[in-house]
Amino acid sequence: MKNIFTLLFSIFFYNLSFAQCPDLKLAMVNSCGVDEGNNEFIMFYTNESSIAGNYNLNYGTTINPFAAIKNLSGLDATTRTGVGTISTGTSCPIAEITNPNDSIPAFSRVIFIPANFDQNYDLSGVCNGIDSLYVVYIDITSPTSNSTWSAGGNFGNSGPDSRYLQLLYSGNAICNDNNMPIRSYVPDGNWANTSGNLADGNVVSWNDTNRIYSNNGCSAILVPLKFIGIHASNIQNTNIINWETSQEISISKFNVEKSYNGKDFSVITSLNPLNNNTTSKRYQYTDKNIEYKSTYYRIKAIDQNGRYDYSKIVVVTPTKSNININALYPIPAKNNLVIEWNCAKFGTTYFSINDYLGKTIQKETIANNAGFNQHSINVSRLPHGKYIITIATDEDIVTKTFTK
Repeated sequence: MKNIFTLLFSIFFYNLSFAQCPDLKLAMVNSCGVDEGNNEFIMFYTNESSIAGNYNLNYGTTINPFAAIKNLSGLDATTRTGVGTISTGTSCPIAEITNPNDSIPAFSRVIFIPANFDQNYDLSGVCNGIDSLYVVYIDITSPTSNSTWSAGGNFGNSGPDSRYLQLLYSGNAICNDNNMPIRSYVPDGNWANTSGNLADGNVVSWNDTNRIYSNNGCSAILVPLKFIGIHASNIQNTNIINWETSQEISISKFNVEKSYNGKDFSVITSLNPLNNNTTSKRYQYTDKNIEYKSTYYRIKAIDQNGRYDYSKIVVVTPTKSNININALYPIPAKNNLVIEWNCAKFGTTYFSINDYLGKTIQKETIANNAGFNQHSINVSRLPHGKYIITIATDEDIVTKTFTK
């Protein structure tokens, strides 16, 4: 066996936090119910971990919505008071945000909706099949509320004036009213003739500044794709990216994007979808042009209208050995420690957990695949502390540290 390489820490794609601004993605423009404004909502994506109180939506009929008086503020996050419901089925868990200081992780999908909404929304279509959907209930009724939202309706989708929206984020100095993008839509815009400009369920979404008008009814809000999972692995001199999707509705292509810093991505290839239907599909791409440093990948799914969605970001650090650890989680470990690694060929992998004094605490042996592997070790009996896990094949050894 070769020399042991010690890795001091692990990087997880879902914990990455970069200085980026949130991205406003969707607005329910014409909702159901008598008090329409109570049932209007927006959806946005976060790009770094922050609290709910740092987000604020401004809306108006002027091109500078920052000067508008109608807004939804995360500072008014509270418990739900209305009889409405938000469901996602088995697509993703729902995380309810009821306090301005509640934390929302990086790369999350967030819904801002008045706390007293009274309609039932199926938002399984905006899940990515993995992560929680964060629903922030906004108090628009309190006299001291920061949100000047009208129960009678705000997102008017009729009339001559364009509507403008701007999502501001006080957690980052660059995400201010001068730098954040302004989204807009036309009140008599291109909603389907079957629904009409004043139909309940009219939704507008944005691909950068391009507007997409859609209507799936009041209860079913859809995005064109669900990402079920994505991972990247290294096998000697190549990186392999695998991902799985479901609900491929009108997808035109997948772009595989690559980065060496986790935020500046470039397209390295495009793949056609296997089939546009609701069954799950699996994809793989092999990147032969690699460098031996941390490399980040994500998948951009683009539909036939130009709307797009991103997968999670995954990271892999190529090595010249025949075995490479991709991820170790959760940290700190609880009942189980999950290891994701890749091997150059079929064989046997040996696991050994040692304490910091070098004493062997636990051992396991399993057969491994050529390529990506995943295994869960029960560590529930380990005392709290720091440990070293060794992962070995007949040709190589790598080690990594973790805490319990």
